Amino acid sequence: NSYLSSTRDEAGANSLPGGEDFYRACLRFHTSTNLFPQEIHNLGLTEVDRIRNEINKLTSDMGIETQSLSELASSLLVNKEQQFSSSQEFIAGFRDTIFNNLYPEMKHIVAQPPTHNLTIESTEDSKAPLTHYEPPSFDGSRPGIFYINSNLYQNHSRYEVTALAMHGTVPGHHLHDSYMRMNPATPDFRKFIDTTRVADVPAKLPLYSVFKEGWALYAEFLGEELGLYNDAYQRLGRLLLELFHSAMLVVDTGLHGLHWSRDEAIEYLTKHTAMSKPTIENEVNRYITFPGQAAAYKIGEIKIKELRQKAKNALGDLFSLSEFHNVVLQCTGPLSILEECVNFYIERTIPVLDDEELDYYDDKQDKDQNVEYNTDSTNSFKESKKNASATLNVTLLSNISIFLLVSILWSIVFPKL
Repeated sequence: NSYLSSTRDEAGANSLPGGEDFYRACLRFHTSTNLFPQEIHNLGLTEVDRIRNEINKLTSDMGIETQSLSELASSLLVNKEQQFSSSQEFIAGFRDTIFNNLYPEMKHIVAQPPTHNLTIESTEDSKAPLTHYEPPSFDGSRPGIFYINSNLYQNHSRYEVTALAMHGTVPGHHLHDSYMRMNPATPDFRKFIDTTRVADVPAKLPLYSVFKEGWALYAEFLGEELGLYNDAYQRLGRLLLELFHSAMLVVDTGLHGLHWSRDEAIEYLTKHTAMSKPTIENEVNRYITFPGQAAAYKIGEIKIKELRQKAKNALGDLFSLSEFHNVVLQCTGPLSILEECVNFYIERTIPVLDDEELDYYDDKQDKDQNVEYNTDSTNSFKESKKNASATLNVTLLSNISIFLLVSILWSIVFPKL
């Protein structure tokens, strides 16, 4: 009781002395950006509205009457076609999805798909999350493990499995981890990131949660393009999960930047997501304990999508999705470095075009309206090529001038040599 009476009245970090600066530092640590809490909050609100509209359209197409998200979740939970009959069937559903549906599609996502260095194991720990990925051991003696809490099978439905599996295994965390370990340029201390003592943030080596979790959320989105969500229910499952990650932006910044109470955070998630009350309460407790971490997921995903569109616009028909993913996965770090990697990928790809090839793409655009290539892209190719050539010429002239200047000075200072 003496301890309880000494606790602070507000849950947010900004209620502490120097709390606003501390929270900004936590946001920088987890997102690798200088975004203000209000900016992140507004971004979250925008994403929640966008995704909710997509959900409304999808449920309308499915013949489901408009209702609150909590009512929608309850109706889906009692849908017998979506229920699991046992914990064994629950685990088997994940195994089948991962090894029979996801792994065969990896060849469309990356040039070097990971081997099946992954096992699926169940856990019955009442405090464990629904799913959790653990990377392989340092010496490679133990594979990566995707843990599933089998005790929770009655609280979850089939439509959630594909998105959760893509997030935690391939093309999500396990694929990212495999690439990081395969990359010879990645030092050992970066391959095996210390995720313990998270409470030390921001006074510890970067975790780059924004890349790790951003990639995993982007991986869920890839399922749409690959047709891995086999029916409308699975697509709904992905959207509900994305909605939750977007709401995390709102709640984290609400708690630590806008003086929200714990009850206000719970109320917001209850109204704007389809998560159960126990899950919401646990999540809010986590956000209170680890300020800023919840913002990493959506910030990272949005940036990866933005860079992908940038590369696609610049490269047109030369854009390769698997090559883009290869570039991204080998550039784990802050978002500023990731952008530099993508810019370099664009720059080293553009110069391979000569004038004849550019004319070919002009003709192709006229003949084939179905090709995703436009005049603006062609012009950007030409302009980029001119800029690259001009830059190269300036660099060469500068180097020649410096060489001549040094030669003249050398002859003056050492005339007899």
